[in-house]
Amino acid sequence: GWTVRPRPHFSKLSPLHLLGRAYRLGAEGELERFQRDFGSRLWLTYRREFPALEGTPWTTDCGWGCMLRSAQMLLAQGLLLHLLGRDWTWPEALVEPEPAPRDPPGRPRDPPGRPRDPPGRTWDPPGGTWDPPGRPQIPREAERRHRAIVSWFGDHP
Repeated sequence: GWTVRPRPHFSKLSPLHLLGRAYRLGAEGELERFQRDFGSRLWLTYRREFPALEGTPWTTDCGWGCMLRSAQMLLAQGLLLHLLGRDWTWPEALVEPEPAPRDPPGRPRDPPGRPRDPPGRTWDPPGGTWDPPGRPQIPREAERRHRAIVSWFGDHP
């Protein structure tokens, strides 16, 4: 049968592979490199609380959206690799989110200090990209491309 462990246990003797990269978790800094790489991959999951699909009562894609979201993740990852390269990692991949008040279901939390996006549009601050306090500066072009790729998979009527 299947066993679900609350925390994964990886051998420090065997390498851990992620999209063609091997990480030796026993080596200095490798766990953080793996976590940053893993956290940089896009994860698209079921949607809920969207307006009912025409002619149906459905306001979620639970139960039928798995194929759609899996295909979107494959395409998104391919675009990240093509447009940003395999060495690119998201600088915020290891940043711990600050505790925030509970947002409505289906609504992701916004980073501290960032205004909410107006419906149907992605926020683009004046002068380029948004730099939260304490985050290391990264190349603006890579940040712009990453934001564009993520926005291509947003759900808009």
